[in-house]
Amino acid sequence: MTPSTIPHHDPYVVFAHDGRRYALPLAAVRLVTELSSWSRVPRAPEAIVGVTNLHGRVALVVDLGPLVGERTCAVKPGMKLVVLSRGDIGICAGEVELGAPPSSDAPLNGGATLLDADVLAQAIDRLVPLTA
Repeated sequence: MTPSTIPHHDPYVVFAHDGRRYALPLAAVRLVTELSSWSRVPRAPEAIVGVTNLHGRVALVVDLGPLVGERTCAVKPGMKLVVLSRGDIGICAGEVELGAPPSSDAPLNGGATLLDADVLAQAIDRLVPLTA
């Protein structure tokens, strides 16, 4: 998956992953919560950290690194989970903030890379096909 650097005109969620900053359109994010615990899934691809209880539902916990050609990060309790609006899928993150729409002459918050939510969802689907 290749990150997009195309400016976006809606609010977005900016999050840190292993020292880099990424952004998703706010409409692509259902909620941000703390990742307190998770269970590893045997023989899962390296991008799959495991599963966690998200308000009584099983949610997939994903490491963004392998999906964007970066290394995996060390996932620790207390990290944030950026839960996508599509499915019960959360991305591990360090600090998370809400970003205002960029102006035409200003870059996305601190040079964050804007991720295409649809491309991200497709990359995750290739790892673990979800059925309704």
